[in-house]
Amino acid sequence: MTTPDEFRTLMEQPEGANIEFKSASGGFHFEELVKYCVALANEGSGIIVLGVTDRRPREVVVTRAFDEPGRTEAGLFEQLGHRIVIEEYHHDGKRVLLVRVPARLPGTAWQYKGSYWMRTGDALVPMSDERLRRIHEEAGPDFSAEICAGARLNDLDPTAIDVLRKLWQSKSPGQDIATRPLERLLADAELLVGDRLTHAALILLGTREALGRHLAQAEVIFEYRSNEIPGPAADRREFRRGFLPVLGELWQAVNLRNDLQHFPSSWCAATTASAPCGSKAPRTDWGAAEVPRLTAGAAGSETGLALTAPGHAGSVAAPAADRGEHGHR
Repeated sequence: MTTPDEFRTLMEQPEGANIEFKSASGGFHFEELVKYCVALANEGSGIIVLGVTDRRPREVVVTRAFDEPGRTEAGLFEQLGHRIVIEEYHHDGKRVLLVRVPARLPGTAWQYKGSYWMRTGDALVPMSDERLRRIHEEAGPDFSAEICAGARLNDLDPTAIDVLRKLWQSKSPGQDIATRPLERLLADAELLVGDRLTHAALILLGTREALGRHLAQAEVIFEYRSNEIPGPAADRREFRRGFLPVLGELWQAVNLRNDLQHFPSSWCAATTASAPCGSKAPRTDWGAAEVPRLTAGAAGSETGLALTAPGHAGSVAAPAADRGEHGHR
């Protein structure tokens, strides 16, 4: 609750990005209040004082705005999804409302009906693209970039380091990735800061033992279930080592559940003739090497059904809901 001393101090504050005074003697439009709340939150929190003139020396007037502050709070929450406290204060018997707006979270901005409001002098205006971009570029601490205390180079898996070199070399041919000294390689990848390893280095390249010591929660678990019935999974694999070496095996486990079925070219030609899928004219001259493929999700999966032809951009896809019981037609 606001004390008389606190209210007097507030009355003496200049109106700015975080304080707004409105006489609101005849009421105040709810939508205007929502916009002011958005603007103050985007400025880093603030307070809206209803029942006080905005020019100094300020005077307290009786405000008739929002007779039931609790309902107004509920309306603000419904519109914005944030809790905003409205305090009813009486100064010399005159009613004043104090609307306390919290700050937005880092990297986020409040909006109302698609507009990100901000203050410009005494006016409310939609936020500029540059201002919105600066807000979205804000970021909290990056755990992966932090130093992992106690981690050493011998905590890294040589096999994982080889995978890193090969993947990097394939993306940047002509460089010395394959022969680059390990410390420089890690530093260039921002996995080594000075002589200290980051968490990202262990997550990507760490040995099983190192992960157990430093990042006990770092684990990838793959499970395959053909239905939603509780019980043991049909296939379960646990990967307790750096992510790069297990990436291929993990992808194979996922891809294993995708069925590949071949159909005669005449059948596919007839299908595309009836449903050309955006082509200018149906093809009837499929070669032996051009037989289209029908790819379907595994039983119980949510994978769609797609008909594709080698060297032919485009596909006919059906959502899982349109397929038979086991995902095939």
